[in-house]
Amino acid sequence: MRVFLLAVMLSALALPALAETPAEAAFRAAKDWTVRVQAELPVPFVEDEAGAFEGAGFVVDAKRGWILTNAHVAGHSPSTLKVAFEGGKLVPATRLYVDPQLDVAVISYEPSQLKQPPPEPVLECDALPPVGHPVGAFGHPWGFRFTGTRGIASAVSSRFGADMLQTDAPINAGNSGGPLLSLETGRVVGISTAKIADEQVEGLSFAVPMPYACTLLRILQAGSDPSPPAGQRYHELHPGADRLRRGDRWEEPVHEPGRSCPLRGRARGMAGVEARAPRGGNHRRSRARDLRRAEGVAP
Repeated sequence: MRVFLLAVMLSALALPALAETPAEAAFRAAKDWTVRVQAELPVPFVEDEAGAFEGAGFVVDAKRGWILTNAHVAGHSPSTLKVAFEGGKLVPATRLYVDPQLDVAVISYEPSQLKQPPPEPVLECDALPPVGHPVGAFGHPWGFRFTGTRGIASAVSSRFGADMLQTDAPINAGNSGGPLLSLETGRVVGISTAKIADEQVEGLSFAVPMPYACTLLRILQAGSDPSPPAGQRYHELHPGADRLRRGDRWEEPVHEPGRSCPLRGRARGMAGVEARAPRGGNHRRSRARDLRRAEGVAP
């Protein structure tokens, strides 16, 4: 009888260790709606490089087959796109909208190519995570597909233009375009986009905040073009979008012809971090992109 009671007590003690944590649940769920994105660019425009590249993306509208990713993953030039879910085959995809300044793109696949529609994540469209909030990046760093890394929200930085989420969660080649998750709620709080590429720098990664991306997505879903007219201030089109963590002080970037979002450039030395797969081999390296130099930021 004593042996039986001891066994029951030990089993009860072991149960809490088996319970899934919110962080584990967030990463497990992300596997079902995160994709690999492959792009081949034979003749690049000035923003791109020729070659084959791989990054990440995530489903935002399963019925339409829409995926959110980075513009530097989908490419600005004529390209061949393919996407794949975990355990699935690559299927063709097309670009719906590319915002080169926000570094966001919406691409689509034909939903009938899948046996069943994937789930959709919950997007955090109304707020930014506070400093210290646990976050995780999910993607394919250096070819390690469907991999999670974790850290905290470090700041909301406007050093390179409009607000970017700063995090110390490792974001490496292959993470670009993938979700940055709240490890408490499981919601997507940003799109993994860049890091400071310097040997002396550690833990400085950046993501496009979801409130910006959500605004763009809502306009597209309504059947409209998100690009504002030349000279139009962003907040005049979308009141409140630039008030995030800014109180009542407006950030008012004025759009020039051909520009389509509030971000006004980033620092030289930041790099988009999707993986590159040169033709004829499986080697992958980070695709460093020198972006426009920002005032007061050393190269």
